[in-house]
Amino acid sequence: MLKLSDYFVAVLIGSLSAIAIHFAVSPSWSMPTAMLAGMALGMVVMTVIILPFSLVGGIFEIIMPGMFIANFAGMAGGMWIVAYTPSLNALLAFGFLTGLLINIVFNLYDRSLHGEIAPVKEDSLK
Repeated sequence: MLKLSDYFVAVLIGSLSAIAIHFAVSPSWSMPTAMLAGMALGMVVMTVIILPFSLVGGIFEIIMPGMFIANFAGMAGGMWIVAYTPSLNALLAFGFLTGLLINIVFNLYDRSLHGEIAPVKEDSLK
């Protein structure tokens, strides 16, 4: 079953990671330094976001794609700043699309493993 809260949190992780990287990483840094700093910032952002939202969507459904989103958005965003110095809007779009696409891939992979899971009807619980 598709949960919109998972997509919201994924997009939020990607977008806020991109904002944090934009303000923390300098274009004068070396590429490996920017990549590692971006990855660390992305993981910090993910940890802060996961704590309150784990009550809404479940920790496992958020942390698995969130880890990939934070790492990829952080590393690629940090290297992108050093290489091309993109605008905040470009980084925000990158973080948004990263979160969205990685979460879609995780949902498709989960569906291929388990199939479509039907919601439980309350009548069947009695």
